[in-house]
Amino acid sequence: MKTPGVYIDEINAFPNSVVPAATALPVFIGYTEKAEYEGKSYANTPVRIESLNDYNAFFGGAPHYSVVISDDKATQPQQPFIGEGITLSGKDYTIYHNPAQPSYCLYSSMRLFYLNGGGSCYILSIGTYTGKAVEQQDFLDGLEVLKGFDGPTMILAPDSLLLPGDDYSTISSLILEQCDELKDRISVFDVYNGFITDPADLDTTVETTRQYFGTRGLGYGATYFPWLCTSVIQSSELDFTNLAFNSVDDLFALLENSIGVTNLKPVVTAAWQAYDDAVTSGDKAAIDAAKTNVFNANYTLLAASPVYTYMINNTAKMLNILPAAPAIAGVYNYTDNTQGVWKAPANVGLTAVVQPTLNITNQMQGGLNIDATTGKSINAIRTFTGMGVLIWGARTMDGNSADWRYVNVRRTMIMIEQSLKNAYKSFVFAPNDKNTWATVQSMTENFLQNLWTQGALVGSKPSEAYNVKVGLGSTMTQQDILDGYMVVNIMVSITHPAEFIIITLKQLMQKS
Repeated sequence: MKTPGVYIDEINAFPNSVVPAATALPVFIGYTEKAEYEGKSYANTPVRIESLNDYNAFFGGAPHYSVVISDDKATQPQQPFIGEGITLSGKDYTIYHNPAQPSYCLYSSMRLFYLNGGGSCYILSIGTYTGKAVEQQDFLDGLEVLKGFDGPTMILAPDSLLLPGDDYSTISSLILEQCDELKDRISVFDVYNGFITDPADLDTTVETTRQYFGTRGLGYGATYFPWLCTSVIQSSELDFTNLAFNSVDDLFALLENSIGVTNLKPVVTAAWQAYDDAVTSGDKAAIDAAKTNVFNANYTLLAASPVYTYMINNTAKMLNILPAAPAIAGVYNYTDNTQGVWKAPANVGLTAVVQPTLNITNQMQGGLNIDATTGKSINAIRTFTGMGVLIWGARTMDGNSADWRYVNVRRTMIMIEQSLKNAYKSFVFAPNDKNTWATVQSMTENFLQNLWTQGALVGSKPSEAYNVKVGLGSTMTQQDILDGYMVVNIMVSITHPAEFIIITLKQLMQKS
């Protein structure tokens, strides 16, 4: 001090605290209508959004759905997304996605995510709706971006299900490897071609998917089956431009039994042609005007033809067959916010889901839940009378591991690890002495104490739930200190779910 006066020196009375890391921040990788906002490109750039409105602002809306209605079994693709079967004029027809146009499903997946409790998330656009084939390289580029990006705690790539099987296997394996390497995120998958409706196809479909995932990072991945029949896309969102007929004549040939519908053929033809011309020109004003004409013609056709209404309703049913993982990610977010990341995200109902594509029985789930050979557990989604559609499994794909068998255990450990990692950064280059050790131990114990009181850790008293050690002679040697190492040993007892509840009953002998 050189100048006389009164000086104030504030001293911190409380130690640093550990702030819990975010647990439900998925990143969705896929194709979008656009990837720009206010003139700035966001292609191959993770963008955090909070709602579907944010998504629309940055990435646009839904693709123009295109479906085929055909009675020619020979031309029907075997995969993906085989949909509804309908009967028209005494003939059996199948509705399926137009093979000439990729059936992008990211936008519908986002709607399903938010309907099931989704919140903050990241979107990584790897391309736009150009009509070109979905390519493995697009996903490889996206995963490379995510390697150096902190923030996401889950990875989902619903559009990767459009890839050929071998390419899907490569992308899924790389996602698991990235999760295993970074250890701050998990991945949520669907069974490849998991839209099956015949139980006879179950074993082949599931075993094929298990082969696709490799062997690395299984404890960081969870897979769900089957796909879902949802109500995300409404019939009112569709019109005759979504039906990939070769001509208007083909459409009206199927409507021949409708009263007075023939008179509408010129109106529909003109509206359809104007829409095609506007889309080809790319003129937004012309497209908007053409859409208005299509809407009016479609409304008239719906009112005049029950057969056409039947076709549109069944087209909506087919388009609503969606992979389950986005809905599961929404449930993860909801469960984390209402009960905590340590609560198993299971025995929870799904919103906007009519039914799974396949009704899973107890016997069928046994082979999904426990795979003694590979340990690659697959969580079932099942329908229960009076309860609706429920998530009925909570396992990672490392089902043979006693440590990482359950999704909530893995995710809770990630939360603890990342929370402590972030808190300990302030002690890098701090004096490696007993004062620092005491501070680190105290803040860690306070953090774990809070988790214990909330129910994340098991034990009748804190000493049974966690243990923290740091110091010379207990976790470090003199050489460790000379080498600049501060070693903190932490043991925690994380809550495990009651997966199997067994009730044992026995009769007592009459005593009087």
